[in-house]
Amino acid sequence: MLALIMGAFLPLWRDVSGDPVDPYEGDALTRMLLLLGYALVLALLLRRPAFLWRGILYGLPLWVLSLWAFLSVAWSTAPEVTFRKAAAVLLTSLYGVYLAFRFTPESFLRLLGTTLLLVLGLSFAFVYLLPNWGLMGYPHEGAWRGIFVHKNVLGRFAALGVLVFLALLKTPGRKEAWVLGLLLSGVILAGARSATSLVLAFTVLFVALGLWLAWRYRKLWPVLLLFGITLGGSGGMILAANYEFLLEALGKDATLTGRVPLWLTLLPFIQERLWTGYGLGGFWLGWEGPSAYVWNLVGWDPPHAHNGYLDLCLDLGLVGLLLGLWLMIRFGLGSIRRYLVGGFSGETLFLVGLTVFLVVYNFSESNFLRANNLYWLFLVWGCMTVIKRRGLAARVAIPQ
Repeated sequence: MLALIMGAFLPLWRDVSGDPVDPYEGDALTRMLLLLGYALVLALLLRRPAFLWRGILYGLPLWVLSLWAFLSVAWSTAPEVTFRKAAAVLLTSLYGVYLAFRFTPESFLRLLGTTLLLVLGLSFAFVYLLPNWGLMGYPHEGAWRGIFVHKNVLGRFAALGVLVFLALLKTPGRKEAWVLGLLLSGVILAGARSATSLVLAFTVLFVALGLWLAWRYRKLWPVLLLFGITLGGSGGMILAANYEFLLEALGKDATLTGRVPLWLTLLPFIQERLWTGYGLGGFWLGWEGPSAYVWNLVGWDPPHAHNGYLDLCLDLGLVGLLLGLWLMIRFGLGSIRRYLVGGFSGETLFLVGLTVFLVVYNFSESNFLRANNLYWLFLVWGCMTVIKRRGLAARVAIPQ
């Protein structure tokens, strides 16, 4: 089910067959298979109402945000679309609740690592055995896409693999598979040629290094903090002084491939419905919705804002943005608390690293309140995991 949510193979098959997936509706076969999976998850939750009850009890920010999404039907520019998307997001959220209470964090990490090892391994095989499928054409000739529809999708999962496999190397048991996964992630990052994925991967590496240093030399944390701020400030100054050269070296222009003009164009639309937004999924409707005006102004056809925070404002207004930030902050604080109490471990590395990954990633893509979206699933799972009381996981989670 995780592989389906990742968008592995089926969208690529549609694209190669000349019948690409609609960016707004998605793939019908994938939706049907996921619907069957969600039905099974609901049945399992109903069989164990304690899971569902604890999910409701601990997930207040999530359920308030979900309720606001359903209420947005009342003012949405496309009420039917909004209701359908809100219901689909709720199903994805319930799957995240189930995973949080069904598996311990370490078990979930192993499940995710196994899935990533499978999809990255298949992607590597597709590049060399089926290059017509595994390599992109114009305008990204030769870039790896593996079993995914685009190089950026493959690159992001490779960056995620860096975090997951590093965390798994800190867990008990055999390490050979996770070392292979880490090496495979690095090779695929190079082959995918995705600049944003490289930024994510290096961010993950710096987070891992910072967590290890802070725990190893915890008596010197003020010095390390000052050192980190100095390095960060110096790096920021270097980037500011050389950003045009660096972006050119990465194959980007100085406006992040048109994203900055897009973001500036969206600001008046956000201001028009500042508090409520256009309803979940009510803005980006192609030529049938408010997005048509944006497309005319920017000269291309973005399917979303390429920024999760702006998209949340467009969907649910400033109220929705504040609720989304509440959810993210709660996850972040809970992850840091786990780290301070439990030390540097595979679990805490994954939790803190995932928080940073999601915060950074939402500056270039949209992952808030997205149905069948792995990163939204992560946010729900993470919030449920970190807010469980200490010792609750051992009493509730069922051993595999």
